[in-house]
Amino acid sequence: MAVAHCHEQRETIYHTTFDWPPEPEIQNRLVVPEGISERETVQRLLQHHRNIVRVLPSYPGVLKVISADQPCVDVFYQVPDSLILKVLNQRLSQHDCVHRGWVLHGFPRDLDQARLLDSLGHKPNRVFFLNVPLDSVIERLTLRRTDPVTGERYHLIYKPPPTMEVQARLRQNPKDAEEQVKFKMDLFYRNSAELEEFYKQAITLNGDQDPYTVFEYIESGITHPLPQRVP
Repeated sequence: MAVAHCHEQRETIYHTTFDWPPEPEIQNRLVVPEGISERETVQRLLQHHRNIVRVLPSYPGVLKVISADQPCVDVFYQVPDSLILKVLNQRLSQHDCVHRGWVLHGFPRDLDQARLLDSLGHKPNRVFFLNVPLDSVIERLTLRRTDPVTGERYHLIYKPPPTMEVQARLRQNPKDAEEQVKFKMDLFYRNSAELEEFYKQAITLNGDQDPYTVFEYIESGITHPLPQRVP
């Protein structure tokens, strides 16, 4: 059974199969939170299924069923823009966001969402686009593998399995198949072109380089003062 673990100091949640940290020092500090044993989880699921059958008939005209047994990004794509913007507007209008600022990652995804966000008065003062060639994206994603026995994640080039025995049992997530990656990237490139036109002051970075270098570029763009417009 795969189990979630949490980092006591940083309160970060990890999962033995889907999100396991590669650093041994972090792995050694992880603890299993209370209340997530198999028995406790089954009890909560049974309670949910007993109650949900009485809740669903209350929303006949607005109910939308979404399978949660998929990556969170794909779940997010199925949520209506109106609902996403409603939640975002409530959160970004709170005191801490108004006075301290906010960061959105991977949103807006398309021009319609950008216009809706703008119409609500939430205008980002910095926008970053990471430019990665398609060949690099395909190499990074299609060669990812997971060991179904240990939950360890590998990459056939950057983090190959240690033995032939491990390599033989590795599995690829169907979402990482090349045709799936190309389909999503085609949609991304079409949407990003319109977003770059909408956010004319956006900063485009080369994302096909060391992660620390990309981080330093983004950090520099955030911490440095905004350029003053010439009258």
